[in-house]
Amino acid sequence: MVLVAKASDIAKKIDIHPKGTVVGVIFGQIFEQLYNSKNQVTNPTDPRSRYPGPFILRIFTYDLKNLLELHNIYSVDLLREGVKMYIALHRECVTGIGVPPTFRKYADEIYIAAQPDLYNPYLDEYFEIKTYPIDEYSKTQAKIFAWVLDHRVVLVGLRKDGNDYKVETMVIEPKPLNIDPMIVRSVAREQPVDPSRYIPPHRMLRRNKPEEEDEKRVERAVALEV
Repeated sequence: MVLVAKASDIAKKIDIHPKGTVVGVIFGQIFEQLYNSKNQVTNPTDPRSRYPGPFILRIFTYDLKNLLELHNIYSVDLLREGVKMYIALHRECVTGIGVPPTFRKYADEIYIAAQPDLYNPYLDEYFEIKTYPIDEYSKTQAKIFAWVLDHRVVLVGLRKDGNDYKVETMVIEPKPLNIDPMIVRSVAREQPVDPSRYIPPHRMLRRNKPEEEDEKRVERAVALEV
Protein backbone atom coordinates (compact mmCIF):
# COMPACT_ATOMS: atom_id res chain seq x y z
CA MET A 1 0.00 0.00 0.00
CA VAL A 2 1.25 3.48 -0.84
CA LEU A 3 -0.12 6.96 -0.26
CA VAL A 4 -1.42 8.45 -3.50
CA ALA A 5 -2.79 11.93 -4.17
CA LYS A 6 -4.70 12.52 -7.40
CA ALA A 7 -3.72 15.57 -9.42
CA SER A 8 -7.36 16.63 -9.70
CA ASP A 9 -7.84 16.54 -5.90
CA ILE A 10 -4.69 18.62 -5.37
CA ALA A 11 -5.83 21.17 -7.95
CA LYS A 12 -9.20 21.50 -6.21
CA LYS A 13 -7.38 22.45 -3.00
CA ILE A 14 -5.48 25.21 -4.80
CA ASP A 15 -8.03 26.67 -7.21
CA ILE A 16 -11.81 26.78 -7.33
CA HIS A 17 -13.24 23.92 -9.35
CA PRO A 18 -15.88 25.18 -11.80
CA LYS A 19 -19.43 24.34 -10.80
CA GLY A 20 -22.17 23.94 -13.36
CA THR A 21 -25.70 22.61 -13.40
CA VAL A 22 -26.33 19.00 -12.45
CA VAL A 23 -27.14 18.17 -16.07
CA GLY A 24 -24.07 20.01 -17.30
CA VAL A 25 -21.74 18.16 -14.92
CA ILE A 26 -23.18 14.75 -15.83
CA PHE A 27 -23.04 15.57 -19.52
CA GLY A 28 -19.42 16.69 -19.27
CA GLN A 29 -18.40 13.49 -17.51
CA ILE A 30 -20.23 11.34 -20.06
CA PHE A 31 -18.75 13.20 -23.01
CA GLU A 32 -15.14 13.06 -21.76
CA GLN A 33 -15.28 9.36 -20.93
CA LEU A 34 -16.95 8.46 -24.22
CA TYR A 35 -14.66 10.67 -26.30
CA ASN A 36 -11.59 9.03 -24.77
CA SER A 37 -12.75 5.62 -25.99
CA LYS A 38 -14.52 6.56 -29.22
CA ASN A 39 -12.27 9.15 -30.87
CA GLN A 40 -10.42 8.27 -34.05
CA VAL A 41 -6.64 8.41 -33.55
CA THR A 42 -5.39 10.49 -36.43
CA ASN A 43 -2.20 11.43 -38.22
CA PRO A 44 -2.19 15.25 -38.52
CA THR A 45 -0.19 15.08 -41.76
CA ASP A 46 -3.24 13.60 -43.47
CA PRO A 47 -5.80 16.38 -44.26
CA ARG A 48 -8.62 13.83 -44.14
CA SER A 49 -7.79 13.07 -40.50
CA ARG A 50 -9.40 16.34 -39.36
CA TYR A 51 -12.84 14.92 -39.99
CA PRO A 52 -14.06 11.76 -38.23
CA GLY A 53 -15.20 8.96 -40.50
CA PRO A 54 -18.97 8.44 -40.76
CA PHE A 55 -18.78 5.02 -39.10
CA ILE A 56 -16.94 6.16 -35.95
CA LEU A 57 -19.17 9.27 -35.75
CA ARG A 58 -22.24 7.05 -35.97
CA ILE A 59 -20.95 4.83 -33.15
CA PHE A 60 -20.17 7.86 -30.98
CA THR A 61 -23.62 9.38 -31.56
CA TYR A 62 -25.37 6.08 -30.82
CA ASP A 63 -23.42 5.52 -27.60
CA LEU A 64 -23.85 9.12 -26.47
CA LYS A 65 -27.63 8.92 -26.92
CA ASN A 66 -27.78 5.69 -24.91
CA LEU A 67 -25.69 7.13 -22.07
CA LEU A 68 -27.73 10.32 -21.90
CA GLU A 69 -30.89 8.23 -21.69
CA LEU A 70 -29.33 5.99 -19.04
CA HIS A 71 -28.64 9.05 -16.86
CA ASN A 72 -32.10 10.53 -17.56
CA ILE A 73 -30.77 13.71 -19.16
CA TYR A 74 -31.41 12.95 -22.84
CA SER A 75 -32.58 15.64 -25.24
CA VAL A 76 -32.01 16.12 -28.94
CA ASP A 77 -30.34 19.47 -28.26
CA LEU A 78 -27.87 17.92 -25.78
CA LEU A 79 -27.09 15.11 -28.24
CA ARG A 80 -26.50 17.68 -30.97
CA GLU A 81 -24.12 19.66 -28.72
CA GLY A 82 -22.12 16.52 -27.99
CA VAL A 83 -21.72 15.72 -31.68
CA LYS A 84 -20.63 19.31 -32.39
CA MET A 85 -17.99 19.06 -29.65
CA TYR A 86 -16.80 15.72 -31.02
CA ILE A 87 -16.33 17.14 -34.52
CA ALA A 88 -14.65 20.31 -33.19
CA LEU A 89 -12.03 18.29 -31.29
CA HIS A 90 -11.30 16.12 -34.32
CA ARG A 91 -10.97 19.20 -36.49
CA GLU A 92 -8.08 20.32 -34.27
CA CYS A 93 -6.54 16.81 -34.17
CA VAL A 94 -7.24 16.43 -30.45
CA THR A 95 -7.25 12.65 -30.65
CA GLY A 96 -5.37 9.77 -29.12
CA ILE A 97 -5.47 6.66 -26.98
CA GLY A 98 -6.56 6.48 -23.36
CA VAL A 99 -3.81 7.01 -20.80
CA PRO A 100 -3.16 4.74 -17.80
CA PRO A 101 -2.27 6.44 -14.50
CA THR A 102 1.35 7.46 -13.91
CA PHE A 103 2.88 8.02 -10.46
CA ARG A 104 5.75 10.15 -9.22
CA LYS A 105 7.00 10.53 -5.67
CA TYR A 106 6.58 14.04 -4.31
CA ALA A 107 7.50 14.05 -0.63
CA ASP A 108 7.45 11.86 2.47
CA GLU A 109 6.60 8.67 0.59
CA ILE A 110 3.59 10.29 -1.07
CA TYR A 111 3.02 9.74 -4.77
CA ILE A 112 1.08 12.01 -7.07
CA ALA A 113 -1.04 10.30 -9.72
CA ALA A 114 -1.57 11.83 -13.15
CA GLN A 115 -3.94 10.57 -15.83
CA PRO A 116 -4.57 13.00 -18.68
CA ASP A 117 -7.27 12.05 -21.14
CA LEU A 118 -5.35 11.13 -24.27
CA TYR A 119 -1.92 10.47 -25.77
CA ASN A 120 -1.37 10.87 -29.51
CA PRO A 121 1.67 8.84 -30.66
CA TYR A 122 1.82 10.70 -33.98
CA LEU A 123 2.25 14.04 -32.22
CA ASP A 124 3.90 12.73 -29.05
CA GLU A 125 1.39 14.88 -27.18
CA TYR A 126 -0.77 14.38 -24.11
CA PHE A 127 -4.19 16.05 -24.11
CA GLU A 128 -6.28 17.03 -21.11
CA ILE A 129 -9.76 17.93 -22.34
CA LYS A 130 -12.27 20.18 -20.62
CA THR A 131 -15.80 20.70 -21.90
CA TYR A 132 -15.61 24.30 -20.73
CA PRO A 133 -13.16 27.18 -21.36
CA ILE A 134 -9.68 26.91 -19.85
CA ASP A 135 -9.58 28.24 -16.28
CA GLU A 136 -7.13 28.38 -13.37
CA TYR A 137 -8.19 25.01 -11.97
CA SER A 138 -7.55 23.23 -15.27
CA LYS A 139 -4.18 24.99 -15.64
CA THR A 140 -3.09 23.83 -12.19
CA GLN A 141 -4.19 20.28 -12.91
CA ALA A 142 -2.31 20.25 -16.24
CA LYS A 143 0.84 21.61 -14.56
CA ILE A 144 0.75 18.72 -12.11
CA PHE A 145 0.23 16.26 -14.98
CA ALA A 146 3.25 17.68 -16.82
CA TRP A 147 5.45 17.37 -13.73
CA VAL A 148 4.43 13.79 -13.01
CA LEU A 149 4.88 12.72 -16.64
CA ASP A 150 7.99 14.89 -17.16
CA HIS A 151 6.45 15.71 -20.52
CA ARG A 152 4.49 18.61 -21.93
CA VAL A 153 0.69 18.46 -21.77
CA VAL A 154 -1.70 20.24 -24.09
CA LEU A 155 -4.63 21.62 -22.13
CA VAL A 156 -7.78 21.78 -24.26
CA GLY A 157 -10.91 23.77 -23.54
CA LEU A 158 -14.17 24.09 -25.44
CA ARG A 159 -15.88 27.46 -25.79
CA LYS A 160 -19.30 27.95 -27.38
CA ASP A 161 -18.96 30.11 -30.49
CA GLY A 162 -22.37 30.81 -32.01
CA ASN A 163 -23.76 27.47 -33.18
CA ASP A 164 -20.34 25.83 -33.11
CA TYR A 165 -17.52 25.21 -30.64
CA LYS A 166 -14.12 26.83 -30.58
CA VAL A 167 -11.23 24.73 -29.31
CA GLU A 168 -8.78 26.53 -27.00
CA THR A 169 -5.35 25.05 -26.37
CA MET A 170 -2.50 25.83 -23.99
CA VAL A 171 0.82 23.98 -23.94
CA ILE A 172 2.01 23.25 -20.41
CA GLU A 173 5.71 22.41 -20.12
CA PRO A 174 6.99 20.35 -17.17
CA LYS A 175 8.33 22.53 -14.36
CA PRO A 176 9.16 21.91 -10.68
CA LEU A 177 6.09 21.91 -8.44
CA ASN A 178 5.86 24.40 -5.63
CA ILE A 179 2.96 22.94 -3.69
CA ASP A 180 2.82 22.70 0.09
CA PRO A 181 3.37 19.01 0.97
CA MET A 182 0.60 19.35 3.59
CA ILE A 183 -1.89 20.06 0.79
CA VAL A 184 -0.76 16.94 -1.03
CA ARG A 185 -0.93 14.86 2.15
CA SER A 186 -4.44 16.12 2.96
CA VAL A 187 -5.88 14.47 -0.16
CA ALA A 188 -3.64 11.39 -0.24
CA ARG A 189 -5.22 7.97 0.20
CA GLU A 190 -3.73 4.51 0.55
CA GLN A 191 -3.86 2.48 -2.65
CA PRO A 192 -2.67 -1.07 -3.42
CA VAL A 193 -0.50 -0.11 -6.37
CA ASP A 194 3.13 -0.52 -7.38
CA PRO A 195 4.01 2.84 -8.99
CA SER A 196 7.06 1.38 -10.72
CA ARG A 197 4.82 -0.81 -12.91
CA TYR A 198 3.04 2.12 -14.52
CA ILE A 199 5.03 3.42 -17.46
CA PRO A 200 3.65 6.43 -19.38
CA PRO A 201 2.79 5.85 -23.05
CA HIS A 202 5.42 8.24 -24.41
CA ARG A 203 8.07 5.90 -23.00
CA MET A 204 6.33 2.77 -24.21
CA LEU A 205 4.99 3.65 -27.64
CA ARG A 206 7.37 4.13 -30.49
CA ARG A 207 7.26 3.23 -34.13
CA ASN A 208 7.87 -0.45 -34.73
CA LYS A 209 11.24 -1.11 -36.25
CA PRO A 210 11.13 -3.49 -39.26
CA GLU A 211 13.76 -5.71 -37.71
CA GLU A 212 12.00 -5.91 -34.34
CA GLU A 213 10.70 -9.34 -33.40
CA ASP A 214 6.94 -9.82 -33.17
CA GLU A 215 7.32 -11.19 -29.65
CA LYS A 216 8.73 -7.88 -28.43
CA ARG A 217 5.88 -5.98 -30.09
CA VAL A 218 3.34 -8.23 -28.37
CA GLU A 219 4.94 -7.82 -24.95
CA ARG A 220 5.14 -4.04 -25.29
CA ALA A 221 1.47 -3.81 -26.26
CA VAL A 222 0.34 -6.08 -23.42
CA ALA A 223 2.45 -4.15 -20.89
CA LEU A 224 0.29 -1.08 -21.45
CA GLU A 225 -2.81 -2.94 -20.26
CA VAL A 226 -1.63 -5.06 -17.32
